[in-house]
Amino acid sequence: MTHTLTVTEEDVVCAQRLHATPSASLSVLLVAGAVIVVVGAYAEGRLPAGAAIGALAGMFGWLAILFLIIIPYRAKRIYRQQKNLHLKHRFWWDREMVFFRSEDSEGKIRWSDLTKVKENRKMLLLYHSDTLFNMVPKHCFAEHEDLEAFKSCLSALRKG
Repeated sequence: MTHTLTVTEEDVVCAQRLHATPSASLSVLLVAGAVIVVVGAYAEGRLPAGAAIGALAGMFGWLAILFLIIIPYRAKRIYRQQKNLHLKHRFWWDREMVFFRSEDSEGKIRWSDLTKVKENRKMLLLYHSDTLFNMVPKHCFAEHEDLEAFKSCLSALRKG
């Protein structure tokens, strides 16, 4: 079955946010590590209470700015620059490959060539490497069964 994929500006923002989000275990480790360092410095008297609170607020503030301002700004700019994202794409798959076609390009990717998959409630990212991925918005699947069939081909991939 062939599916139509039209990427929106919001899809690119969602994909870039998902790409920038570390795994849950790494996120917990990083936040816990930062909190332990700041609280430890405060407990040992090397950091005043105001500085400790400021350090933690700064860390969470930076994450908010990154995910709410910087990533959306850059993603929207990428969408405006990359004209092939505006085209309607068709895609389909079998047990070996996923196939993509638009008015000016076509390609195929072996499932076995992908290194990992990342997923949230709106998007699937199919990774070729740590930084190169194809985005597949879930809204392009008309039926939930089609999405599940597609995801079944990804079951062997590492979750990112």
